Amino acid sequence: MIQRAGRIDRIGSPFDEIYIYNFYPEKELESLLELVKILQTKIEMINETIGLDASVLGEKINPKVFGIIRDLRGTKDKKEVILKELEEEQFGGGELFWQPLKDFGLERLKEFCKSLPHGIQSGLKKGFKGIFFSYKYEEDYHLWYLYDAINDRFITNKTEILNFISCKEDEPRVIPEDLDVFEIHKKVRRKIEEFFSEGLIATKIRAVHGRMEKTLRDMRDELVFIQENYLEENDALIQKVDNIINGLPSISFTKKRMKTLRKIWKDYKQSRNWHIMLARLSEFLKEKPVNELEETVEFDENKLKLICVDFIS
Repeated sequence: MIQRAGRIDRIGSPFDEIYIYNFYPEKELESLLELVKILQTKIEMINETIGLDASVLGEKINPKVFGIIRDLRGTKDKKEVILKELEEEQFGGGELFWQPLKDFGLERLKEFCKSLPHGIQSGLKKGFKGIFFSYKYEEDYHLWYLYDAINDRFITNKTEILNFISCKEDEPRVIPEDLDVFEIHKKVRRKIEEFFSEGLIATKIRAVHGRMEKTLRDMRDELVFIQENYLEENDALIQKVDNIINGLPSISFTKKRMKTLRKIWKDYKQSRNWHIMLARLSEFLKEKPVNELEETVEFDENKLKLICVDFIS
């Protein structure tokens, strides 16, 4: 549908406005095939990832890419700013980060990294005075901190850090003697503790909801569809569905609860027995507390591993 619209709304078209009409299937056919619902889900996924430049089925558009393309038609300075922003959105500078890894050989990179001990040190000359630290917290966080010794500040932008730590394979190893790595390391650890105490809990909750977002959205849409098409004037069942719809987004999602909810949804998609799904969801929501304090994530220093240290001088 997007390609079809693109063939009509072409760059260079002499028309200021165009009109595109979409024809929906009859209600009976839609109830059987759910064509519109499937299409809406796909369109929404596209809209959330790369964006849309126009509404396809009445959804609110999110023109991430197309707006940038339009901005790139501007002045040279504006183009450079936009391209820099795009590059910095990528981990470690996009191609700047990945190309050296490709040159090294992705097939042997994993084993090579496994052979390196934690806490290795190196150094190089770059006309800058500081130390780079790389940490891993469990499998969820990879933390980069570059300490600027002249200005007593931390740099955390991975693209900016990459400019300081990247070098050729034959670069001489230089370790300066005037940097107190132990004192700076204490500062970095305090910075990490601040990060976890201020932002980790909220970040973790957002991440959990992010993974569950599509399942919850699909389930909600299906519940609304059941409510409108099968329950008619059954007030008790309608209220039951309302309670489920309102209750699902408000509970605290542990890994066990997410697994249970996905299983309920998977079983329903196979059986299409909504009576069983409603019963299981109602049971699932019984006495599920909201925002449980005991389930918040707390910083555990034992889970923090120092991967490497790089002296820059």
